[in-house]
Amino acid sequence: YEVSLPSDSPPSITLNTPLNASNISSSSVIFNARVSDDLGVSNVSLWHSYPVWHRNQTNSSGLNNVNYTFVKQFPDGNFKWTIEACDSSGQCVFSANRTFSVDTIKPVVSFNPSTPANGRITNNANVLINVTIVEQNRDKIVLNWDGVNETNTMANAGGNMWTITKVMSVNKAYTYYVFVNDYAGNSNATETRTITYDSIAPSILYNP
Repeated sequence: YEVSLPSDSPPSITLNTPLNASNISSSSVIFNARVSDDLGVSNVSLWHSYPVWHRNQTNSSGLNNVNYTFVKQFPDGNFKWTIEACDSSGQCVFSANRTFSVDTIKPVVSFNPSTPANGRITNNANVLINVTIVEQNRDKIVLNWDGVNETNTMANAGGNMWTITKVMSVNKAYTYYVFVNDYAGNSNATETRTITYDSIAPSILYNP
């Protein structure tokens, strides 16, 4: 008679989080992957590149067809990770490598002296707004001019300086601030400033 032997395929690994090329704003990183095997899971290990490429932690619970989670702390930087799974017959496989970046530092943005001081009253319709932005992973620069957001309209004036000239067409007070975010979701903004456009000359009434 014939004896049917059970199939023995290597473990199946599905990486859930973090997504490949993720930008993460927390130093605490959650790794999650689903592992299954036709005969049974023996152990699941997390590998990552901080501080060097190594097997960081192994879960030997042997649970099959479940999500395995590892939570680790990382400094700011760029990293690589993968999951290794072994089944009950000793077959071990690796998932594809993924990368992620940790960025916990919010952007620095501030007005430069060439920007009008808060509360200024002027008869010049042109307003030069000039800021310094320090952020390696900058995503968007948003100028809020008189309540309206303008995304990435400021021009680079060299280095970390960004500038734009706005025109005041109506005699009134205008408000403005600059908002910056990075790819990890960190954000920062300048204070809100007010400038008043007054192009109407004083009137003099003569009473004889």
